[in-house]
Amino acid sequence: MKLPRLWSALGPALALAGASLLGGCGGEVISPQPLFGAKDAATREAPRAGWWVMVSPEEACGIDLAKPTGQWPDCARPVLLSGRMAGKLTVSEGEGDAVGIDYLLAAGEPMILQASLSSPPGDSGGYTYHVLRPTRRDARGRPVEIAVWPVLCGPPAPRAPSGRGGAGVTAAPWPSVEMSGGGCRVRDLDGLRDAARRSESLSGGAPLTVRWLRERRAGDQTDDQWLAKAMQ
Repeated sequence: MKLPRLWSALGPALALAGASLLGGCGGEVISPQPLFGAKDAATREAPRAGWWVMVSPEEACGIDLAKPTGQWPDCARPVLLSGRMAGKLTVSEGEGDAVGIDYLLAAGEPMILQASLSSPPGDSGGYTYHVLRPTRRDARGRPVEIAVWPVLCGPPAPRAPSGRGGAGVTAAPWPSVEMSGGGCRVRDLDGLRDAARRSESLSGGAPLTVRWLRERRAGDQTDDQWLAKAMQ
C-alpha cells in the first residue's frame, strides 16, 4: 500500500487513508475482528467536511483554492471528507480487481481510526489502527488539522548498519500486545488504547499530518473522480 492512500480512507474519505499507512509496513497492531462497532463512532469529534490534503501542499504545489479541484496540480492529491465516520468503500485496483475497506473513526482519548486491511470484498485480512489527534480546530470546534500515528507493537527495532531494517518488528513489545508473525495483536480495547497512547508518545512527531483546505463547491471532482485519482 502507498502512504498517500492510507489517509484517504475516512469517510468515503477518511477511509482510503486508513488503509494505506496501515497496510503492510509491519510492526502494527492488527486484530482479526473489528474492536469497534457503530456505537463507538466519533460523531461529535467528526473532522470538518470538505477537501483535505497532506501538510501544506498548497505551499509547495501552488494550489489555487478558487479553482475546481480537478484543476489543482497532481501533487495536491486532495481527499474529500464527507463527515460519515463509519462505512465501507469498494474501489477498483485496475484490471477488474476490487478492494474492500471497512472503516470507522472511534471516539475516545485518543480517537482511533479502524480500517480493514485491503482485501477482495467479502474477505477480511484483519483490522489495523491509527491514532488521530486534532491539532487545530475552527471557530465551531471542528478539527481542521489532524496528526496521524499508526498504533505500533512497540518502539521500532533499530535499523541494521546497512539501513535496510532492524532484526525484528520491535525489540520491546508494549505490555498490552502479543507478538504474532510480522505484527502483533491486542486482547481487548483497553490493550489497544494503551498501545495507541504509547505509540503516540514515541519521539519523532507524527509521521503524517492532514489539513482541511475548503468546502466542496459546484464544479469540483465527483466522488468517483477523486477516488480514482487517489488510487493511482
